[in-house]
Amino acid sequence: MNRQTVNQRIGLTLSALSLTLLAACGGGGEQALSGGADPVVAQPASVTTVCGVEAVATSGPQLYSVLGNQPILINEYEVLVTRLTSPGGYPFAGQPDATLLVPMEDLRNVSFTGYTPTTTDNRMGVNMSSNLAAGSVACVAGVSRINEAYDVFGNPKAVVVWDSAAVPGMPVGSLPTQPINGFEYIHNLATTQATAVFTMAKTDLADPASASICRLSGAGADCRAPNVVDSGSRWTLQLPITQSGVYMLAAPVEMVALD
Repeated sequence: MNRQTVNQRIGLTLSALSLTLLAACGGGGEQALSGGADPVVAQPASVTTVCGVEAVATSGPQLYSVLGNQPILINEYEVLVTRLTSPGGYPFAGQPDATLLVPMEDLRNVSFTGYTPTTTDNRMGVNMSSNLAAGSVACVAGVSRINEAYDVFGNPKAVVVWDSAAVPGMPVGSLPTQPINGFEYIHNLATTQATAVFTMAKTDLADPASASICRLSGAGADCRAPNVVDSGSRWTLQLPITQSGVYMLAAPVEMVALD
């Protein structure tokens, strides 16, 4: 997913993306009222929207699908997400987890003048249970935005804006080290039993022991040391999570040796 420069704030409004699953109510039922009043006809209830789709339980096939780079409109801006949907549910325990990942760019040095976005194979997101109730919807979306600014000499430069309406102010200053990148996990599941996952090339992160996975909230950052798996040329950093919300990977800026 290519990063696009934006000049206004994009919010992932969880109040708009309600986490309560509502099935559409059927109409046509009548009740006789005393006094010979006209019967009352039930009106269809509004359908909850989660991650840009209607979360409606159906009696269709029991399966789920995961699609990446799905555009959704949030607060009048288009955001790309990786999204899982399961209208008919998938009530099978012991099956492989569903994986929702989005591209992850290392933003620790983004403030340097002349910065341009780079495409990497680094990824971030969640592994989540595939035992799903009918009408389940979940998605992950990046929380970093790149704005254009100018230095004192009038030269353009890139500035990172960390943005989530679910966490006003995004207290990245409370992170123990520099933020690499982060995502927001949104769903309408009854519980959150998932694993936050960040995969990063060893050339981008030489020392995984210096990294933290942090959940950001209005109270600040709750940071933990991740479980690290050596995946050859990459590190896979994982942390079990029990809440939806914003998760970020942080690590010190690594010095590049000069020849």
